Amino acid sequence: MTEEEYEYWTRHQTEIAHPESTTLSTEAKKRIVVNCLARDQSIQILGPVGVDLWANIAFIKIENLVSMNEAIQIAVPITWDVFEKVLDTQTQRIAASRPKG
Repeated sequence: MTEEEYEYWTRHQTEIAHPESTTLSTEAKKRIVVNCLARDQSIQILGPVGVDLWANIAFIKIENLVSMNEAIQIAVPITWDVFEKVLDTQTQRIAASRPKG
């Protein structure tokens, strides 16, 4: 498959699955984050950390995300400070859940 064919099929599949994105130009940057699952004590980061690489994105769609039990799920750009706090929080949760002794 050529690069042009790949780009065509990627754009075609995106337009079918997310028709609201078809109003944008083909050059517009898009990010679609859907149907993600975080569970148990996992941490799922679905956006950039430390720098907002989404600042110039014309279309962002985030939907159908599921976080269960003590999972942490983040689907937006976050700072390093927030990232470190998330890791610390999850480390503390895991430590507290371990049997003593």
